Amino acid sequence: MSTISAAAHTRAGGGTPWWQVTVSRWFFFLAVPGFPFFLALKNQAKLKTKEFVVTVFIAGCGWCANHFAAKAFPTQSSVSSTLGALAVGFLGNLWGKYFQGTAFIVALVPIMFQLPSGLGNGGLLNFAANSENSSAAFSGTFSIAEQLITVALGLVVGLFGSTILISPIGSSRAKGLMSF
Repeated sequence: MSTISAAAHTRAGGGTPWWQVTVSRWFFFLAVPGFPFFLALKNQAKLKTKEFVVTVFIAGCGWCANHFAAKAFPTQSSVSSTLGALAVGFLGNLWGKYFQGTAFIVALVPIMFQLPSGLGNGGLLNFAANSENSSAAFSGTFSIAEQLITVALGLVVGLFGSTILISPIGSSRAKGLMSF
């Protein structure tokens, strides 16, 4: 490989290939609203409705709650996924309660956005980077399965908690609540 093509594959001045360099935090401003936008389009959401904008906004709020909870509790992916799902469920149920809409419509994409966020906080990428021998990869597979279950339980607890906060048990206005 010539020096020109080798230089094209590395970052300027660092010598590290571009795919091994950590992404800048400024990329979040593009990726966080972009992923739910295209995920909603993939799920056949109508682009010119107010629910579409609310869906992307709620997904961003859920990601922010998940991201900053992961910074506060770096080893507890269940706590970060619970707080992210609590934010999504709370905002979705508020939308359903006060705008006579369905909470499920505006919270489906944000909940689908919470699972990769919860897995990324707990170390899915660490598993991929640290599994060099087969025994570590085998035991790492079980830790990934455990982490999936932990994040899923955190999502369920967060959604349940948001439902309890918006419409307490015994409330007569408990119609149209979000349930997954």
